[in-house]
Amino acid sequence: MSLKKAVTLWNEAVILSQRGKYEESIDTFQNIVSQSAKIQYNIGCVNLFLTRYVNAIKSFDAALGHDRFLAVGYFQRAVAKFHLHQYAEADQDLNLARQNLRGELFIDYHQLGLPFTLYLYQIVQNLAVIQLKQGNESAAHRLFQESVNLQSQKSSQPIPQYSSRNGLKLFELPHNSALFCPPKSMVDNLEKKDFLGKAKVVSSVIEHDTFVGFEGNRKSHSVPGSPVIPHQLAISRSRTPPLPSRPPPRLPAHAHSKVDCCVSQTERTAPKCRPPPPRRTAPRLCVNSTTTTEQSNLNR
Repeated sequence: MSLKKAVTLWNEAVILSQRGKYEESIDTFQNIVSQSAKIQYNIGCVNLFLTRYVNAIKSFDAALGHDRFLAVGYFQRAVAKFHLHQYAEADQDLNLARQNLRGELFIDYHQLGLPFTLYLYQIVQNLAVIQLKQGNESAAHRLFQESVNLQSQKSSQPIPQYSSRNGLKLFELPHNSALFCPPKSMVDNLEKKDFLGKAKVVSSVIEHDTFVGFEGNRKSHSVPGSPVIPHQLAISRSRTPPLPSRPPPRLPAHAHSKVDCCVSQTERTAPKCRPPPPRRTAPRLCVNSTTTTEQSNLNR
């Protein structure tokens, strides 16, 4: 499956879950071929919304098999086990989630696509609820006081009151901020964008204009015998503005002296040319001398 198809299905499944169509959301998530830890986690959360806790635990197991440092995955699996009354295993998962916070007070998952911040006091509060369900009221009261102290440092939400055995409720992620969403940059680029726009055909306002092409090639591509319209020539001439006529630059008075000095220096330094050699004329023969030589030859 291509990356574009996977991101499209991922985005559609998240939208379906936000609209309350959980069955269709699970089917869309399962159509993704390469299911990562985020996809498996999302399937587990949707099953958790449908109170299918056994299927949710299986999906969370698969997600944690891909990413064993996913603290929110341990947290959600603990919630599913709590509803199945598996309090010992839920307590173990919450301790693993607390361990994966690595000494921090919270983990912000917004950069990874999950619009939720997991706080340490939420984990400790659920630990107190589990201890209260198991009958350890002293341990539950101690953990509850710890969660209250942590909540007063990093959250502005109202602090729950600890009054009786059923007075403390389990904290669960809200439905609208429990799923990993695909990156916004990928979602924005799913649709095709037309950067060039559509071509437009512009017809001429002149009746006898049959030219197709650029205005500069009109003369070379003109059909012989076509009538020349004065208005058309006026339009073509008006499109080419005349060249600007600029007067020659005026030099100041002191610049003329510098130019004369430069000319005189070039005349001095220029080599003197020799005069051309005289032309030689062809020798002239005397007519009488030729006749005497011919006569002497005849006499012989």
